Amino acid sequence: MAEESKSPDTEDVLTEEEKLALTAIKEKFGGKWKESRHENVDAFYSEMGINFFLRKLVSMTTACYENDQFISRATPCPGTPGKPLVVRREITTEGELLTTFEVSEVVCKRYFTKLN
Repeated sequence: MAEESKSPDTEDVLTEEEKLALTAIKEKFGGKWKESRHENVDAFYSEMGINFFLRKLVSMTTACYENDQFISRATPCPGTPGKPLVVRREITTEGELLTTFEVSEVVCKRYFTKLN
């Protein structure tokens, strides 16, 4: 009988540096969050040119963790009306989750408090 091959767990293929980054992300961003306030959301969605409730984002996204921030960069697929988007997530000194959206020159900030 042939022996079944087992695919490695994600953590088995990560470098030590990647494992440390993953642990930091889990510690900082894990759990449930509730939005407590936001800044410039209307201008952000206006600049996106896409209705917030009906839009369907079609993009290619890359993500990384650097300088204690989780950063996603989305590039619209060719032929779609979207614009390049950068989303940064970080924990503030007050312990809030700050999510910053950047489209063109418009910056929108949303603040979340962690739920117990």
